[in-house]
Amino acid sequence: MKLKILTWNLNFFYDNWYERIKSINKVLEKEIESNDIIVLQEATIPLVKSIDAIFDCLKSPLVNCTPHYTFSDEIKTTIDKVTSYFPKKQLEIQYILKFMMDKFFGLVSWTFSHFGNTFQYLYFEFPIVWCFLFVTIIPIFLICGYTFLGMMVIVNKKIKTVVKSKFVGRLFQYSQFIFNNKKILLCNLHLNEASDTKGYKELMKIISFTKKTPHDILILAGDFNASPTSTVYKYLTDNGFKSVIKEKHNKDIKTWPALNPQSCIDYIWFKGEDIEICSASIFGNALNTDHKGVKCCLDIK
Repeated sequence: MKLKILTWNLNFFYDNWYERIKSINKVLEKEIESNDIIVLQEATIPLVKSIDAIFDCLKSPLVNCTPHYTFSDEIKTTIDKVTSYFPKKQLEIQYILKFMMDKFFGLVSWTFSHFGNTFQYLYFEFPIVWCFLFVTIIPIFLICGYTFLGMMVIVNKKIKTVVKSKFVGRLFQYSQFIFNNKKILLCNLHLNEASDTKGYKELMKIISFTKKTPHDILILAGDFNASPTSTVYKYLTDNGFKSVIKEKHNKDIKTWPALNPQSCIDYIWFKGEDIEICSASIFGNALNTDHKGVKCCLDIK
């Protein structure tokens, strides 16, 4: 029985967001028709507007979508704290706060649409300059930018599951479902980009969680921010995980940046018995996001 999976980092913090979201929607509209599960990282999630106001593709009757904010708990705590001062007007105050944030979302979107690539370049190439800007000029844009950032799992309605999230230093999403009489545990990951050590620690917490969660097959998909020389990659290969791209093509295929890729950091890994990889490929280009996506078809027997 064939299970089709796709992972893609959309990178809200990147140039030309307004144009990119149009092309992203076109790609996802097609992929929704042919995939069972789609996991997205760095997706943009508004506070008040329906998410399909941004992602037109989610209007499809074929799927259910579960988004989680990067700072879900912090957002809820802040809003609850403010509204607690107005016990008789909590709903109204809550709406006003979210309405104001969504208006600010427009300003943040414009900023990253025009300067996102510059911010990213400074972050990686000139960290001292970046730190100066971070503490003087642009903290409000970054903080509020992260407010609207999150992860998303899009599931075909024929698969019965509930998508949940857990915080391990970074947020990850997970879902459990039965497929061809096998218990599947699928996780949507976005590991830390700052260092291999931080990403590895996050992965170990996720692995610890999966060991306590019953399953026959474990699938880890997402942006691992880990090259084939990393500790994260070594752990996975040493512990029985298989990369769909590596298994199918006998090599890792570079996924980042989308324009002239230099490194492979996006993967779909699986661990379990009686699984055949029918197909595995990368897709997308720099007109969509700075990451290539990965998709595969697994025959679960």
